[in-house]
Amino acid sequence: FKIIELMKLGFFGSIGALAYLFVPGMLMIAGTHAKNDGAGVILTLVGVLCMAIVLQYLPFAQMRYAKTKEFRAFFRLGQVREGFK
Repeated sequence: FKIIELMKLGFFGSIGALAYLFVPGMLMIAGTHAKNDGAGVILTLVGVLCMAIVLQYLPFAQMRYAKTKEFRAFFRLGQVREGFK
């Protein structure tokens, strides 16, 4: 049953991607809902910068996870950086 294995891989790959995208996304949302415009701009910019960094690593983390089929592979940044080089 290869389809079940692939569905499991896709589900956990989505969970790993959400883990990476959660903090930058929340910073950008907090920036748009901030009552103080200055704080909102700063939060949004920090969120955008974090998102830019995350989006560089995320495809390589997903590739690493698909190759090893270990969920922990998402968070081994040293090994993810090896795929970056």
